[in-house]
Amino acid sequence: MSYITTPIYYVNGDPHIGSAYTTLVADVFARYSKYKGEDTFFLTGTDEHGAKIAEAAAKAGKEPQAFTDEISAKFFAAWKELNIQPDGFIRTTNPKHKAYVQKFLQDLYDKGHIYKGEYKGWYCTGCEEFKTETQIGENNTCPIHLTPLNEVAEEAYLFKLSAFETQIKEALNADTFKVSPSSRKNEVLGFIEHEGLRDVAISRKNVAWGVPLPWDESHTVYVWVDALLNYLSAADVNGPEFKSGKRPEFPPTLQIIGKDILRFHALIWPAIILAADLPLPKELFVHGYFTSGGQKMSKSLGNVITPGELIGRYGVDATRWLLATAVPFGADGDLTLDRLDERFNSDLANNFGNLFSRVASMILRYREGRVPDGIEVPLLHIEKTRDFLDAAYESADLTKVTDTLRLHADNFNKYIEDEKPWALAKTDQKKLDEVLANLAENVFVLACFLAPFLPEATDKILAGFGTSVSQVDYATLGKANHTAGKTIPPLEPLFPRLAA
Repeated sequence: MSYITTPIYYVNGDPHIGSAYTTLVADVFARYSKYKGEDTFFLTGTDEHGAKIAEAAAKAGKEPQAFTDEISAKFFAAWKELNIQPDGFIRTTNPKHKAYVQKFLQDLYDKGHIYKGEYKGWYCTGCEEFKTETQIGENNTCPIHLTPLNEVAEEAYLFKLSAFETQIKEALNADTFKVSPSSRKNEVLGFIEHEGLRDVAISRKNVAWGVPLPWDESHTVYVWVDALLNYLSAADVNGPEFKSGKRPEFPPTLQIIGKDILRFHALIWPAIILAADLPLPKELFVHGYFTSGGQKMSKSLGNVITPGELIGRYGVDATRWLLATAVPFGADGDLTLDRLDERFNSDLANNFGNLFSRVASMILRYREGRVPDGIEVPLLHIEKTRDFLDAAYESADLTKVTDTLRLHADNFNKYIEDEKPWALAKTDQKKLDEVLANLAENVFVLACFLAPFLPEATDKILAGFGTSVSQVDYATLGKANHTAGKTIPPLEPLFPRLAA
């Protein structure tokens, strides 16, 4: 089974462009895997415990559970609006998740992986994280929130992270636990080399809003440990149920996260798994941050771009494409509406949209909407494109995927200009049949390839050929002709060009 995850999102605020990006690209990978016919489970959800949530709830004048219910629902609605279709949406306040966390940690405690002690360090409430020496900003501030850190020394139960340093290092070097891109892997290895792994607190004594430790209820589970265990509780036979009626098989095959939570996922998470004698995830892919106009997005600066704003401006499908292609996959990048407008026009209106509408209109004009039959359409390049896409998806290289899709459309827009069907209509009907049949099959295949990104547009195009994505066998693309003899109706512009 392909088991694809996002981090679960902290419910101290509404969904934002960063969490939308992470969830969208995970949805793209999951849709592709399902389209290939692979058994696939895509998990996302919300992280709902901890001091910061209790503070936010109190500020809003609500009980923590009511507050988390409200914000979690916003995340669920936001992903639905973006046509993101997870197989499971997990909440850490789910009673079955909490029971799993208690049982799991009790097992680790019984095996001697957890002990009582004192934890000292500089703590950021905004991150819910103890900072290491290299993570502390100037004047003991958090480099992310730019707020003063609190020096904390408190009784805690600690997990023996240090005991797994060698195993984690070996797994990273051998890529049995793959961290991508390689720069992130090197960052983790560099941290191990220069700072080493020290035991970490897995409980807080003075944070009431959390999961009580089963052997000492005066402590609650540290929010990050609670959150990381969602990937396991979702797969447990006694874990939370999902509306899909499905359950994933551990371990995850692809976990997509932002770079701010790299160390939790690349160090603490694999150590917990190793302590439980479970197999490590196959790959952890780490993406960068968005800025806007060269600055961090901030309400005070007026440069915040929300998922809802993009949908209102471009529509759902276009927003999915623009977010997925906004930056090279894994890199930081700058997001402005002007740049997104340019990409909308170049990729969607001029390239994909132009190709689909031109081919449909020519078949209507020259063959009354019926694709010529009995024509041997050259399919080899389609099969090669499919193989190249497969390899790019397998290596989690979304940028290669989208570059390949653009190139496919570029090639056939150029093919139209080279073959000049409008001239062939006057001089060579047989050649015109060949050109139209070739174009019809290739726009059909391109629509199929675009389905993970543009599901609504793909549905419209394939419906014109009397079929749908669920009816097309992915393995036949490039090996069979799907459009010969089909009659297609006029196609409305999928992506009208934006005004300059």
